[in-house]
Amino acid sequence: MKFKITKKIFLYSLQKINSLITKNTLSPILENILIVIKDNTLFLTSTNIELEIQISIPNIFPYVPGSVTVSGKKILSVCRKFSDESNITISLKKDKLKIISKNSCYILATLPANNFPSFSVIEPKINFSISQNALKNIIFSTHFSMAIQDLRYFLNGLLLEIRNHHLYAVATDGYRIAISKTPLEHSCKYYAVILPRKGVVELLRLLNNSLTLVFIKIGENYFQIKINNIIFTSKIIEANFPQYSSIILNKPNKKLIINSLLFKQALSRIIILSNEMFRGILIKNNTNQLKITTSNQYDEKACEILEIIYINTDIEISINAYYMLDILNVIENKEICLLINDTNSSIQIQQNNHKDDNNYKSIYILMPLKT
Repeated sequence: MKFKITKKIFLYSLQKINSLITKNTLSPILENILIVIKDNTLFLTSTNIELEIQISIPNIFPYVPGSVTVSGKKILSVCRKFSDESNITISLKKDKLKIISKNSCYILATLPANNFPSFSVIEPKINFSISQNALKNIIFSTHFSMAIQDLRYFLNGLLLEIRNHHLYAVATDGYRIAISKTPLEHSCKYYAVILPRKGVVELLRLLNNSLTLVFIKIGENYFQIKINNIIFTSKIIEANFPQYSSIILNKPNKKLIINSLLFKQALSRIIILSNEMFRGILIKNNTNQLKITTSNQYDEKACEILEIIYINTDIEISINAYYMLDILNVIENKEICLLINDTNSSIQIQQNNHKDDNNYKSIYILMPLKT
């Protein structure tokens, strides 16, 4: 095996695939990347068994075909130190990988390519395309509501659901739920899949805000997406996601509209003196003003008052301030709408739609704190 490549192209690809690599004493080959050169194309692959990233680099010439695995961290560290405009020549001699650039020469240990684990991707159940920007937006708008190491393992992931000509992203940890949707250009049959938390985080890292299309395949036990020259594959969580549509408030009794930025700034200040365990705040209106109060175990107190843009009746509810800040960090509208039925019911947060509250792009529901 032998090929020549520019540092810029090679380093970019190595950085992408190294995100999956961690120390693994039980299976050292998982610390390696798979290098395959054939048909004038270089393929670089990394995996942690649950996830896999493969990058293809075309137009490699001249080359000698072959395959091998080598430490991902070491080859990245070596190539990173070469000068930016340099070319790198890589060759395999017996079981050693030689890396040459100008006057530098490094020889790394390898493991056989046939020992490298690979995903068995069978015929997909469904496939469709969507813009990178649209997919990233709905995942970014919901991923923070995923549970962390919950015994209900299906909560430690994100639901992607195709229905009614839309792609939905839904995440919940049992105390809050985030729902976001984007229209699909072509109609697809109903399908739902739960991506594991690590897969969601990695997918967000790979996606950008461009309008270029990505191509998605979903099989019985896998999710695969092609982003330009990158193929990302993830195992899925094989479980039923909780039914969530029934908790959406279609005709709430109480409605309040407030400036998003001012609300976010007030919460970021008042949370300093909130209870360290519960981070609870009380939201209560006083005529056309919103009063936000909190206290902690040291009998310290804080209060913030904001002007209300619109309110139809009195509101009083206690919520987790951190959960609300998570929502405000992803809402882009200048105004947000708070919807509730009563003090003991959940609170629904969404961007203010002046015409129709049921016509939403993203909605968020928080369980109230008991006072």
